[in-house]
Amino acid sequence: MREKFKIRCYLPFAVSQVKIALAYRMAFFVRILSNLFTVMITWYLWNAIYRSSGKLTINGFTFEEMATYVIVSFFVTVMLTPAQADEIPYAIADGSVAVSLVRPLDFCGIQLAQSLGGFFVNTLVFSAPLLYLFWAAGKLILPAPGVVVLFLASVGLGYLIMFYFSFCFSMLVFYTTYFFGINMAKAVTIRLCSGALIPLSFFPASIEKIFSVLPFRSMVYTPVMIWLGKLDRTEMLMQFLMQLFWVAVFFVFSKICWRAAVKRLTVLGG
Repeated sequence: MREKFKIRCYLPFAVSQVKIALAYRMAFFVRILSNLFTVMITWYLWNAIYRSSGKLTINGFTFEEMATYVIVSFFVTVMLTPAQADEIPYAIADGSVAVSLVRPLDFCGIQLAQSLGGFFVNTLVFSAPLLYLFWAAGKLILPAPGVVVLFLASVGLGYLIMFYFSFCFSMLVFYTTYFFGINMAKAVTIRLCSGALIPLSFFPASIEKIFSVLPFRSMVYTPVMIWLGKLDRTEMLMQFLMQLFWVAVFFVFSKICWRAAVKRLTVLGG
């Protein structure tokens, strides 16, 4: 009963994010159009690459599989975007984090609830309908229902990895007065090392091995490879275990970082 009460306390924070996202409808639709424009440009770029190469497969991907990779990886990235919790650094930098400290709720829990609200909107309102439209247009390989369930489970774990990693990264604001530059570096690193830009198998073998032991692979590349059926049962099990490992690591590390960083908080004024 007590745990249920705790969850109910965080629910309004998630609901508020849903309301905010749906309240600004024009901004929402503009974002949809701009994102679709990005997907189409990338799709035509790979189309040109395959046509000019004269090959049916490149690095184990047919054009249909690559087109699906481009579309699905993009929407997985969109679904995971709220997990980056970009408002946390600014809340710390401007001192508004102090308000959260006087609440009888965990700061990380509040941020996770708000992030989940954005994840809900991006997944059900934005990504799912557009993925269906791409499939209806014949641009997307649709896996079996059982694979979709595994894909969603992997996306969920990737979301938690992204959130707790970003939360730990945000604690740097307690030690520096400038965050924009390193935040941009974080975003570029995640997009490159997670496979959001190109499949990790397109990198040299030595670099791909390095990426395979980093947490970023579990955010985007693993879910998309499950969607495409590129992983057998053993590989899929290993990747799920790897995702669970990184969730546990960053969850514990987030607690350590928060306890250490909050001691440095200084709020001026009455």
